[in-house]
Amino acid sequence: MTPGEKIQQAFNNVCKKYDIAKSEILSHKRYPYLVLARMEVVAVLRDELGLSWNHIGRLMSRNHTSIMHLHRKNKTRSYERV
Repeated sequence: MTPGEKIQQAFNNVCKKYDIAKSEILSHKRYPYLVLARMEVVAVLRDELGLSWNHIGRLMSRNHTSIMHLHRKNKTRSYERV
């Protein structure tokens, strides 16, 4: 599987889990369910595929610092639930 296919698969898995379209994940809407889906996509792209912050930011049409913030919030959220 090529890197591009792995990225697409990450988006598809999250879209299927949350029953949303990729365009919704890439939108700038801030509904809680979309934020959670974005967090999950970022976690997969960073932790499992090892993509850089800049690369993820370009994929999601966001600044790399916004992606870093999402990732940090997701990690904090995970610890709070334990």
